[in-house]
Amino acid sequence: MIPGRRSDARHSARAARPDELDDLVDLLCEAFDLPFGPARDLVRADPYFDLSRKRVLVGEDGRVLSCLTVVEQKMRIGDALVPIAGIAGVATREAHRGQGLATELLRETMHWLRGEGYGLAALLAADPRCYRRLGWEVAGRHFRLTAPASAVPASAERARVRTASREDIAAISRLYDECAGGATGACERDAKRWDYVWEHAGDRFVYAGEGIEGYALAERRGRDGDEHVRVGELVARTDRARAGLASALAFGADGAELRYTAGRRAVEESGLLVVGARVDVLPGAMFRVLDLPRALSALAPNLRGWSGSLVCHMSDEVMAAGVGRIACIEGDGSAVTIREAPPTAHADLTGDAAAWSALLPGGASLEAACATGRIGPRSSAIVSAAATLFPWRDPAIPAPDYF
Repeated sequence: MIPGRRSDARHSARAARPDELDDLVDLLCEAFDLPFGPARDLVRADPYFDLSRKRVLVGEDGRVLSCLTVVEQKMRIGDALVPIAGIAGVATREAHRGQGLATELLRETMHWLRGEGYGLAALLAADPRCYRRLGWEVAGRHFRLTAPASAVPASAERARVRTASREDIAAISRLYDECAGGATGACERDAKRWDYVWEHAGDRFVYAGEGIEGYALAERRGRDGDEHVRVGELVARTDRARAGLASALAFGADGAELRYTAGRRAVEESGLLVVGARVDVLPGAMFRVLDLPRALSALAPNLRGWSGSLVCHMSDEVMAAGVGRIACIEGDGSAVTIREAPPTAHADLTGDAAAWSALLPGGASLEAACATGRIGPRSSAIVSAAATLFPWRDPAIPAPDYF
């Protein structure tokens, strides 16, 4: 058994097999109250479908008891585009809940991901407490904007808003990269990803001025008297595009609410911060450093220009002892190298897995992490010298990139 791992001989954690697909879908339907037929069709039609990324915990009778999906992403953190293992669809059969099965599966999956070469993983948690036991930590915030549609000013610019067509995707993609794709938390969107986003969007609008100046993805919903427009994304290059799109989203939605969850900047620039709007601050994604040297290596573009030597140590009660825990950052003012350091190396910065999992994505700055005691520095001079390496970035994953 790998050091640091606890397994139950009654269960087997592994990739799902083709003959287990229906059992897997049945579990997801039970957990998320979905109809089996449409759910099965949706799973099979997913362009990212890969059974090797469907991890399951199987009981002695061969039945799938718990499952999750690993989503491969590249996420923007500062100037770096970082490979991320996104964790989604964590579920356990109702009759077996409360027995730690999802925790067992997640622990095994974390080890598997490290073996696959990942340094960092992320997930969107309904209840962070379930994951903190394994060293995961919240990094960043999501802002949930709720605004009465009737309060959004009518704008003559709405006349330039039209329904988007597939021919607009290339222009929308360029606009996203220009205006929103560089924010920490945003994920890389290639043609395949844009096609997926497009297929799962409800209403798609573009503001056509001098070319495509803005776009919005939204969906009108109503259930049990709860009429609202869920805004998935709103990106605009100009104020007139912003005003036109906001007006278009509100048009015909009198009495309903507009709801938009995004990062702080995206909400502020949405044009939906109107009189009567409410903004609630929610926890952002949870992150987990699986391998400290690898995670820091992926962040190397953020470290350029730094000069010095820094040994970082991560204590970790979950992952294998002595592996992927100590990293040395060395910079000469131009190039920066990151290597795994020996256990005898004298640490300049020390923290547990949760502390590093908040720090590396930018959920906290180094100065704040040291001030609160989450990261222990060898000296105050170390904090001053290394502060620029780990700034606060307030990451937020856009809704179309949710795992």
